[in-house]
Amino acid sequence: MTKPLAGPLTLLRTLNASAILEALARRGPLTRAELMGETGLSRTAVTQVIRMLEAGDAVASAGVDRATRRPAATRVSLHPGLGFAAAVHVDHTAMHVSLVDPTVPCALSAMLPLDTSTIERPASPR
Repeated sequence: MTKPLAGPLTLLRTLNASAILEALARRGPLTRAELMGETGLSRTAVTQVIRMLEAGDAVASAGVDRATRRPAATRVSLHPGLGFAAAVHVDHTAMHVSLVDPTVPCALSAMLPLDTSTIERPASPR
């Protein structure tokens, strides 16, 4: 059993993983070189984070990019088995809802304005 990491290195890996996951969610399948360009991370950092995410079934291989002149590069995408996610944000003026499918690069979002003039306010205690 390995001892969990603690401190700044864990935070850095979490931030790097977040950057990679956001890039994959935004752009779809990418090569490691494309992830380096999207995130600004080094080749070593991208490789280490991809290994960590693969071990956690967060990303999966998405085929090979044969269009490059260099040796074929494996594309990585969000794991298709991740499922769906929903987010709801309500403020004083509107309700925002977003639905995300990790296998599709764009999310479905909707905004519903709220008419607060019809809300009955409780009487203040005296």
